[in-house]
Order: sequence, then C-alpha cells, then structure tokens
Amino acid sequence: MKKENRNSPINRKFDINTKNRLLIFLSGIALVLAVFFFSLNRNKPLTPHELKMQNKMGSKAAIDTLMRSLKSFGIDDSLIRPMNRRDLKKANVGAGFLITVPYDVAVPFLLQDIEVRFNTMAVFVSSSEKKSGIETETMITDSSSWKVMLKLSYNAEMRRNPFQITPLIRLSKDISDEEFGKVLAGCDGFSFLFSLSKTSVKQAERAAAAGCHYVVDISDLSEDQEYKLDVKFSKKRLNQSLEEILKSFPAANYFYARSNAPLRASTIFPFVKSWMQKRNKNFFSEKELLMVPALMPQDSGDQVIAKMVEQSKRTGKSVVTAGASEKQVLLKILAGTEKLGSRRVPVDSVLKR
Repeated sequence: MKKENRNSPINRKFDINTKNRLLIFLSGIALVLAVFFFSLNRNKPLTPHELKMQNKMGSKAAIDTLMRSLKSFGIDDSLIRPMNRRDLKKANVGAGFLITVPYDVAVPFLLQDIEVRFNTMAVFVSSSEKKSGIETETMITDSSSWKVMLKLSYNAEMRRNPFQITPLIRLSKDISDEEFGKVLAGCDGFSFLFSLSKTSVKQAERAAAAGCHYVVDISDLSEDQEYKLDVKFSKKRLNQSLEEILKSFPAANYFYARSNAPLRASTIFPFVKSWMQKRNKNFFSEKELLMVPALMPQDSGDQVIAKMVEQSKRTGKSVVTAGASEKQVLLKILAGTEKLGSRRVPVDSVLKR
C-alpha cells in the first residue's frame, strides 16, 4: 500500500483550513463568554473607588451643592461670606466660606446632610473637622480636583424665624378600621379631617385617645339621618341634628366646610354657624387656613416645602394636607421643614392664632 504523503499540497491545505476553523470556533466561544460576563456585571453596583474614579463634579458644582444644603437649614446668603485670598492660600484650598450659624441649627446634622447630598450624586467626599468652642472648621474634598473649607460659628443671639406647621390627614368615610390603624401609627402631632358619618365616630374616638386632634368635614350634607341638615327642616329638627353631631364628635372644636360647599351656599348656613359659635365651635375653609396640599401635580416635594416656608414667613403658620395613602410623602415633607426649625402643632393651635 502506498503511504500517504502529509506534506502534499492537498494535505497542507486541509490542515490550514482545519486550523482556521478551529480558531474561528474558539474566537466565537470567547466572544460568547465575554458577552455573558459583561451582561452579568452590567448591573453590578460599582465600588466606592470605581464611583470615585468616575467623579466628574467640578468645584463650581460642588459649591452649589454646599449652598443648597446650607439654605435647606435656613442659612441664607446674608450669613455666608467668602474667605479672603490670604486665608485660602494659607489653608491650601480653592474656595472657603465663613458661615454664621443660628443657635437652633444642629451643625452635626448639617454636615451629615452635606455628605448625603454628595453621595446621592455618586460623588464621595471626605471631610475633616476641628472644633473649638462654638466654632467648627470643616474641610470637604473629593481628594482629586477640589477642596472647600467651611468655618462655621454659632451666634448665641440668633434664632431662625419660628415656624409652626400642622400636618392634616384627610380621611374618606369608607376607610376601614385596619387602614386607619396603619395611618394612626406614628402620627404624633398629626391632626385628622374626618367626614361627617357614623363610620367616622369610632375612629375619631381612637384619634382622641392617641392624643391627636381632629376636625369634622361637613362640606357635603350627610346622608346619615342622625346628622342630616336639610334646608326643609325646622329649627327644632336642625337642633336635633347639630346636638347629635357634637355628641358623636365631642373633641371637635372646629368644623371644616369648603368655600364652595353645598352647606355654605344653603339658606340654613347662617343658623348652623351661629348655633355652633354659641357653643364655642367654629368653621373654617381652605382659604381661611391657607392649606398646602402635600401632593400637587406641578410641584416636587422641595417646591411644596418652599411654599410652606414662604407662607410661614407671611402668616407664622402653615398647614399641609394629605390623604391617608400619602402619609409617607407627608412625613418626607415634615422632615424637610424640621431642618428649618419648624415645630409640629395640632390644628387647634394654628386655628386659634
């Protein structure tokens, strides 16, 4: 038998084609594995170091972030002064500010807020503090491109403008006892707006037992016979309904009626209002109380807070309202106003002003 010649042109061509196909096959496997690997790691959170390497924030944006934090605590431009060039050079920083801090501002919370603001923008900063009596010196830097010094000094004579706020939660007449229990939990200093219905009576009792104030909404004429206020009723019959209302809601010192409520437009409203006032019960509307909804389609949470602050400067009080399902939004807004020195008060305190 004739022995095969492996060096023949045909065999050499076959070996080259085989090697090429093998290389293509191996390259394909490598590509698939690479795609698979990167797909697994695409959503993997970056480490602090990796995020820091991606930091693109410049010094101007950093200073803007610092100023927003200061103003969120009620420290306005009049309390902030740039450091002079000599002090900046001595401290080896590009920017620095001398800040007068009202005595009711907690500096540790302020510095914590600054750190959180940078972290939420994936910018990790480091800071160092030096405390001396009423002064705190803080250096904030990204350790690469910018460094800012803050010198904060307490002013014992200065306080932010007092700011009273009432969180008022509106409750529908069909809210269940279980749902109301969830709303009531953790609602220290809250007030509730109950509908005029038999289903609200027990919930009003629970609210009062928990130390919460409440008002009753009689904007819409009640369908419950006990509370019915009909324009066809005699004064005697109206008396019966009004007595039953006070009996069912003994802790209610105020009654809410929208400015466009059917009761306000009715012929019996002057009698009802007079009857209530003789018993030290009063009416109010959204216009008289200047209520600010917690959720407005055109406004963010920060904008709602800004409106409340502006209102408080004019009136010394503010009421923010929310539905039962909006409780978490309301709590977030309250946290934003507490940084400004707000005090949470019941609705009775605001209405008596």
